Amino acid sequence: VCVHGLTRNGRDFDALAQSLAGRFRIVCPDMPGRGRSEWLRDPNLYAVPQYVADCVTLAARLDVERLTWLGTSMGGLIGMLYAAMPGNPIDCLILNDVGPEIDPAGLARIAGYVGQNPSYASFEEGERALKQLMVDFGPLDDAQFRLLSQHFLVQRDGGWRYDYDPAIATPIR
Repeated sequence: VCVHGLTRNGRDFDALAQSLAGRFRIVCPDMPGRGRSEWLRDPNLYAVPQYVADCVTLAARLDVERLTWLGTSMGGLIGMLYAAMPGNPIDCLILNDVGPEIDPAGLARIAGYVGQNPSYASFEEGERALKQLMVDFGPLDDAQFRLLSQHFLVQRDGGWRYDYDPAIATPIR
């Protein structure tokens, strides 16, 4: 199970899933309010405890006794809390871009941009802005960055927008 970061979606794991699909069953869900998932009516539910509950349900529906969890940022926080629960199915917990402590400066940086709902006239304009926003994602070539941006920028409401409910910022603020 591969779980994405705060503003991202399960498509972030496409390349990894393709490379592992011949040997493993790979599940990359969209957390509520992101990607193809529905937006929640109550924005206060955009919080890690709700996501853990959703993932407990997901694991039960996968009908597996044990699983490996790969979590990026928020997905790692969800994984850590889930792995700490008695009787959890997690055999292996892999964390990316997260640890047991949240850096206040990092949280302030995230709170400064999450929930904004910019609209771009073209995909390319949105991708340029996204490249500046995601500078901390590490060294990515153009093809790798395109893979990340093509499933994050979507046409909605007359422009190119981020593929998440801006209300995911409510609990952070």
